[in-house]
Amino acid sequence: TCQEDNPDALAHHEVLLPGHILANVIKDQFETFLKQMKTSIEADIKYKPDKVDYHDEKYFPEKIGRLLKQGIGKKIEYFLNTGNLVSKSIEISQASGFTIVAEKLNYFRYLSHFRAVHRGAYYATLQTTKVRKLLPESW
Repeated sequence: TCQEDNPDALAHHEVLLPGHILANVIKDQFETFLKQMKTSIEADIKYKPDKVDYHDEKYFPEKIGRLLKQGIGKKIEYFLNTGNLVSKSIEISQASGFTIVAEKLNYFRYLSHFRAVHRGAYYATLQTTKVRKLLPESW
């Protein structure tokens, strides 16, 4: 007989370190920036071909400056402040809940936030009534 997958099984755990997530966010923002730059240059070639001059020292800095006003840093800052991921290309099972509030009720409770593995927003909202087992592969 078939039974549903156990979310407590070790095979279903994936630990994403903050550096890996942040590197993916930064990479995604740079890829988005480069795609916008390409689209902008292609639009210039199509609609204003006389203004496109690759040898002009002002052409690329003006393009880059205009696109940077949209803010790569602002999107990364938003991710760090809210924990919400706004991306179409990063394939992660959740898009929010990447930050948790470190409660400072007492010193050891505060330190436990930095030792623990947060299971994600999905598990925070999950209300299960089943008995949870310590599986043999989790020892």
